[in-house]
Amino acid sequence: MEIPRIPSGMCVSVSPYSFGSPAGLMRTDLEGGVGRYGLSYDRGTQTFNVTLMLTLERFTIWNAFFLRKISRGAITFLMEIDSGMGPEDHRCNILPGTYTATLTSGTMYAVAFQVEAEAYSTWNMTDAEIDALLELNEITDGFPRRLLDRLAQFANVDTNVLNF
Repeated sequence: MEIPRIPSGMCVSVSPYSFGSPAGLMRTDLEGGVGRYGLSYDRGTQTFNVTLMLTLERFTIWNAFFLRKISRGAITFLMEIDSGMGPEDHRCNILPGTYTATLTSGTMYAVAFQVEAEAYSTWNMTDAEIDALLELNEITDGFPRRLLDRLAQFANVDTNVLNF
């Protein structure tokens, strides 16, 4: 069965967009010293606080999706969110008891909820890719995005003098 995708035009757009650390880390207190830390499991999910600003028409579409297609969040769905590697699809479920919809000024609905989601890109990176990313950060003095943006400009605009 194909995983449903959040309807087009409905994206996380306003505050409070936030998220916590992935689950799976544990800590044990020790008398007279620093606690011990360890992983119960890897690839933990993260909880994201999201808000959608929807027109009256889009709220109707959202309601049909929310109530019937994903059964109030019980069925996993795809939603594009940014968990640190840029906007990408995450498999999400809405946490029970977190959903609210508020009509604001009679023209827009603010729909807020929490999703439990897992990001795949970070977990799918190889050790060599992680090391290269960290090395790039060191080489660029903590500003790798500037170099990557400039490379994109060069590759996609500056070298396109023949307009092909």
